[in-house]
Amino acid sequence: MKKTYLALRQLISPFIQYGATITAHLFKHPRYLTAFPRLFFHFQQCKKLRQNELHEGVTVPLFLILSLTKRCNLKCAGCYAHPQETSSPLISFDSWKKIIREANDLGVFGFVLAGGEPFLFPNLIELPRLFPNNLFVLFTNGTLCSEKDLDRMSHTANLAVFVSIEGDEHHTNNRRGTNVHQHAMQTLTHLIQRGIPCGISVTITKNNYDYWIKVENLTEFMKMGVHLGFFLEYIPSSQHDCQLQITFEERERLHRYIEWIRDHCQIFLIHSPGDEVLFGGCLSAGRGFAHVAPNGDLTPCPVSLLATHNLKNSNLREGLMSPLFTRIRQDHRLLETEGSPCALSVHTEELAKLAKEVGAYQNSCW
Repeated sequence: MKKTYLALRQLISPFIQYGATITAHLFKHPRYLTAFPRLFFHFQQCKKLRQNELHEGVTVPLFLILSLTKRCNLKCAGCYAHPQETSSPLISFDSWKKIIREANDLGVFGFVLAGGEPFLFPNLIELPRLFPNNLFVLFTNGTLCSEKDLDRMSHTANLAVFVSIEGDEHHTNNRRGTNVHQHAMQTLTHLIQRGIPCGISVTITKNNYDYWIKVENLTEFMKMGVHLGFFLEYIPSSQHDCQLQITFEERERLHRYIEWIRDHCQIFLIHSPGDEVLFGGCLSAGRGFAHVAPNGDLTPCPVSLLATHNLKNSNLREGLMSPLFTRIRQDHRLLETEGSPCALSVHTEELAKLAKEVGAYQNSCW
């Protein structure tokens, strides 16, 4: 318990440092003043529900990652989420609502809206509006966010948006496509102007590592009004893509750099997998989060797509109690990254053996 407390304290220390900035934002956008007590109260309720489930032998995550669609308008180099043809029908809007309600009953507080590109999913912004007591975090490439979408998000008070940026114009367009950087920056600017909590999502690769390790580049985004950042170390989707992965030495330097940023800059940075070390290793399989694929398969995370349960014909509680999830959580070897950016991706042989033993199958969406 003490270890978890210290880890959380280290992560939230930047919020304490720029409390004046947060306070100013709250008073400038009053909808967040009224929403905060409601969210905090529900957070406490969810905590109690998770504790009750744990006493019953069910490990319920704080967050659930929802890959709402496998469709995307971009083809980013090295992306794991390239859609595959599948005969399995995708989850409908009503089914996603059912999953969120079910997760709420178990104590899940936050939902990450991912894809594909989430803005290709119809009625996307209705989900946070239908569940105002939950926190929703949306990851987007920033190219499809319309004025109508911005207006709808302006009337929510439980949604944070992360726009994917690779670095400067050269870095982003080189990996994501022509003019993508311009569209993403425009979306980021519109979000800031409307007071919608937003930040940047960065995949750290060999190509943009030197850019992000320079504090002046991050400072430029902070000057815009960005106070949230998600730094994800690149995870190869195939042997061919390993050249984009940073080295162990670069990873160690990045970790020290992010710790320095947290101590000296007014930005809340999440670092994956660096922050997972604070919680004893990989947080997948329900330890901190779990993932629902576009066709309803419950998988440990978006990268490791093994499944034994599909939420179209089973429930979330059953999936979290499954031998697949339970054995991943209990096997400390599987939770160790061993110098890689992803614990489960480095233990492919062990996972293949486990999958055979528990009857798991590979999700077919990606």
